[in-house]
Amino acid sequence: TVAYAEPRFLYQAPDIALYSRLDAGVTTFYDSVCGLPLFRAPLNRSLAAFKADTDEHGWPSFRTAEVVAANVVTDVKSGLVSSRCGTHLGSYLPDGAGPRWCMDLSCIAGSPAGSPASQGTAVTAAA
Repeated sequence: TVAYAEPRFLYQAPDIALYSRLDAGVTTFYDSVCGLPLFRAPLNRSLAAFKADTDEHGWPSFRTAEVVAANVVTDVKSGLVSSRCGTHLGSYLPDGAGPRWCMDLSCIAGSPAGSPASQGTAVTAAA
């Protein structure tokens, strides 16, 4: 299987504007195919630090504490990351700050499984 990344900085496109969709608190990112919760951010860092990490790497970038480990499958040898239901999510690319998951926004912009908004809603903020 060959997986392709979406273009770097796509989350900044005017029609996407990821940061305008994030609350000041923690946001849950859901699998765009099956609705599993995958990442919760920011955790153990500020929203500004999440944004800086994302802007540095060009894709939404998550750290260990932000991964919903039961739903995210990481192959540290190949760097491929998928969800428990099989959706390709992005790449595992550790850097000097430690483990880092760089995700394709289109793969983590779903809604919770069973929600009425499960058709095409972007990032859903958790209370």
